[in-house]
Amino acid sequence: MLIGTEMNILGFDFSVVASSIKDEIKIISSGFLPLGKMMREFPEPVTKKPISIISKWLNAYQVGDFEGLNQVPLHQSGGLFTEKVWREISKIKAGQTMCYQELAKRAGNSKAVRAAGTACGRNNLPLFVPCHRIVPSAGGVGNYAFGEKIKRTLLKHEHDMLHTQKLT
Repeated sequence: MLIGTEMNILGFDFSVVASSIKDEIKIISSGFLPLGKMMREFPEPVTKKPISIISKWLNAYQVGDFEGLNQVPLHQSGGLFTEKVWREISKIKAGQTMCYQELAKRAGNSKAVRAAGTACGRNNLPLFVPCHRIVPSAGGVGNYAFGEKIKRTLLKHEHDMLHTQKLT
């Protein structure tokens, strides 16, 4: 059974679709778009309903508790290199960034910079696999499937929350 929920994250619509089997939830898609639009991407029906554990993790993210998102059960499939890229992205701590070149190197092929970028673009689990933390080595924030404004907002939020926590 597929279930979907949506909430506001830092002023933007954010939706999650998860599979639910015997009370086990696995997130299979998320993004900064309305749930209705995301639901149309699935061939089987998606039931809209609150998912308390997902709301808990996302609310924690908004107040600066970034570790909860690392505990989320996820499911997305890709090729061997793509899945390595996603695992490496998941290791990047909030408030930190990594360039595409370093990401390719950590995923096992320093020459596959474009492939690393493609893997970022194919990530169906933004926030949970934090591809917004990948930036070009030449500077700037680079591309993001949901737009530069959202990427900048996420990076600023993480930086600001971590800086505030250190001051208190």
